[in-house]
Amino acid sequence: MLKKSITAIPGVISIFLMIIFSVVSLSASGNSSGTQKTIDCEIVKFSISPASLKMYPGGSMQLIAVAYDSNGKKIEITPEWKIKSDISSLGEFDKSEGARVIFSALNSGTGSIIAVFNDIEAEVHVKIFESKRKKK
Repeated sequence: MLKKSITAIPGVISIFLMIIFSVVSLSASGNSSGTQKTIDCEIVKFSISPASLKMYPGGSMQLIAVAYDSNGKKIEITPEWKIKSDISSLGEFDKSEGARVIFSALNSGTGSIIAVFNDIEAEVHVKIFESKRKKK
């Protein structure tokens, strides 16, 4: 019995080491270059909050991209943010940090803000109203 236990120990140790090195490898695979990470789990829900923007030129709003897997677990992502509009300067992104970005409205018009992560897109509609100017 003791002989069987001793021969099983190297197998247990090797499995334990595989688990430890897998976790270390996963933790070390994060990147700081700002490029998109590859996620091993399947994203089943990808959205942006708020669901739409209505604002005036000069206004700013924070947008947050959120992704979930099939178990409903939130997945940490860093998407690429884009503005789609017929107006070349509808707005701009002031600050991007992980899944969050600040959008600043520049001119009136409509368009969309799109978050892209691993070839999956989420989109919100944007309406920038004409400025209210006081009449003299």
